[in-house]
Amino acid sequence: MLRRHNRLLIVLHVLSDAVLGILSFLTAYQLRFSTGLIPITKGTPPIENYLYVLPFVAGLVPLAFQLQGLYRLRRGRSRVDDFFAVFVGSILAVVFGIVATLYVQTYYATGLRARGVFEVSQVVWGIFLVLNTAATYGSRELVRDVLERRWRAGIGLKRILIAGSGDWHVVLWMGVVANVTAALLAVLVLRPMRRAHRQNNSLSESLDGRVAEPAQ
Repeated sequence: MLRRHNRLLIVLHVLSDAVLGILSFLTAYQLRFSTGLIPITKGTPPIENYLYVLPFVAGLVPLAFQLQGLYRLRRGRSRVDDFFAVFVGSILAVVFGIVATLYVQTYYATGLRARGVFEVSQVVWGIFLVLNTAATYGSRELVRDVLERRWRAGIGLKRILIAGSGDWHVVLWMGVVANVTAALLAVLVLRPMRRAHRQNNSLSESLDGRVAEPAQ
């Protein structure tokens, strides 16, 4: 029973990391191109180009965290260890993402290259690194707090083996709620971005049509 709960917690961590990675990437795009906080010098790429990158983010973030040992549940790991493991894992995810998108763009998606698909702004990658590190570390801190309260309360293996008992049950449900919440936030972030992009495209097409009209 204990191993089953550990496996379930790991699965929830993997799903949470993938969803938080997607949410961080979409938020990074929004902050870079829609807020005006950072000057845009080379135009605004369509959101559709960045949607092609989401499967890479969802797969490479858990892979990078696995390489950092974040899915090996250990009681003695400190908060500093967790933070730097998440930080280095996020850096690896960015490096893997850059290499993977360049490889696919060069050898498998040459037809999409002219449209700028798989081309990600360096600023977006930088913002993603910060957001993903903060979101992932924060989610693990919530789980750590619940587990530490359970350990301080002296809950031993016998109580852990009781399915759904004590704070262990709370940890699992927190993981489910966190995943659902992150998915909903991703949808809430993505829909306004797509709507704004369509409006900009419609406006650009309208202006182009007016310019193309011959003078009477």
